[in-house]
Amino acid sequence: LECVVSGELAYEPCVLSSGSIVSAHCVPDGGFQKDPNRFVACALHGQAPRKSAALEALLKARFPQEYRERAIQLSKEGALSRYAVGTWSPLPADAVLFLGVGCDGCGIWPVREEAWYDADCPDKAGFHLCGCCYQLGYHKRVITGKFNQTHMPKHRMVRMAESEFM
Repeated sequence: LECVVSGELAYEPCVLSSGSIVSAHCVPDGGFQKDPNRFVACALHGQAPRKSAALEALLKARFPQEYRERAIQLSKEGALSRYAVGTWSPLPADAVLFLGVGCDGCGIWPVREEAWYDADCPDKAGFHLCGCCYQLGYHKRVITGKFNQTHMPKHRMVRMAESEFM
């Protein structure tokens, strides 16, 4: 379980909405604003991750020596003074959620407010985008989804109706 930013064992791990794991000291103040390895969900959806106590407990139990060594190394580097405290805001009661759909662009799940699907995707899992990724033009390039499904730029993207469930 390595941090996707540092490539080292995740220390004080945070789990991003895309499923990526990052060490707390690697989270910039205010969260990620760019896309350093599909962290685009954090920037698009205003997220700053916080430390996952459950994942930290798992790492300490499974890799006790490596975790202690990583703490010592980061302490020497002065990297432990920062902590990811996270941000969140409750969803409005009338928010539209597509519970069966995750975005293959940024990884957010479930997709909120606006969802698009590839009408020509031959893969059973399908290919889906949230409104933000659609607006950024992810559908205009060849891209593989979370389940290695292939999306081609010539495929038709169709906006999902609010009542649709995949």
